[in-house]
Amino acid sequence: MQFKKVYRPEEGDMIRVKRKQGYAHFGIATSRNTVIHYSDFGSDSVLQASKVKIIETSLGDFLAGGKCEKVYPYDSPFDRKDVVARAKQHLGIKKFRNKTYNFVTNNCEHFASYIYYGVAESKQVQNATKVAVATVGIVSAAVSFAVEMKNKIKKNKQANEPLKIEEKK
Repeated sequence: MQFKKVYRPEEGDMIRVKRKQGYAHFGIATSRNTVIHYSDFGSDSVLQASKVKIIETSLGDFLAGGKCEKVYPYDSPFDRKDVVARAKQHLGIKKFRNKTYNFVTNNCEHFASYIYYGVAESKQVQNATKVAVATVGIVSAAVSFAVEMKNKIKKNKQANEPLKIEEKK
């Protein structure tokens, strides 16, 4: 999936805006000026998941000063009007796919992807998971190496030290 910066999305576009905190927020454009997304109104904070529901806001509120990007080229298996209708069916719902909002397993990208492609997935969560697994692997290897080196140094030190024998008086 590729994204292109645009001034205004078209009806049915899957859009995103990158946040300063390092993640992207996703939604479905229902017109050139409105967006349906899984969010707490006025913020897409993951800290108050109980307040999150599927809402329709202005494009300006969705962007919150960020730049709009849309999936390019349009590659949904649904036509634009069907994408909008699918999104509108979920308005006001707190539990998408019978689950409350969760930034790892049920977030705004899962929602937008489901509406646009028919599959609820989050590429940013998948990528973050790959990075986390790779990091754990690297840290684990480094710790194993450090322990092995410590043991070798200890054995070497023991082998090279003369035995101390105490004389009995």
